[in-house]
Formats: sequence, C-alpha cells, structure tokens
Amino acid sequence: MHALVSFLRQQVSGVVNTIHLLPFYPYSSDDGFSVIDYWAVDPALGTWAMRAEIGHDFPSDVRRRD
Repeated sequence: MHALVSFLRQQVSGVVNTIHLLPFYPYSSDDGFSVIDYWAVDPALGTWAMRAEIGHDFPSDVRRRD
C-alpha cells in the first residue's frame, strides 16, 4: 500500500479526488466479495494506518471501528 500512496500523491493528486479500494477486507472466496470481517483490513493489503494515510489526501467514508 505504500507504493499506492506514493503513486497517488505523485501522479494523480489534484486530478483525482476519490479512490475506491476493492477488495479491502479479509475474505474467504469470491475475489474479495465474501467478506469475513468488515472491521479489518486484509493483512496482505496493509493496515488501517496505511489506509488512513491514503485518506489524508483522498477522503473516504471508510471508518475504523474503535
């Protein structure tokens, strides 16, 4: 996800204002659409902190449950 953040900031900042990340949550099958936990980030894709880093430049309505 660090590479994605870098790419977004360098290449599309100011041009794109929304990023749609899928699949984002841990899943069991169906290429990410059979979600196991809507409150977690798939560890293979990153962490909530990494997701929040993208959110600084590209706001989202995805929120972490505390």
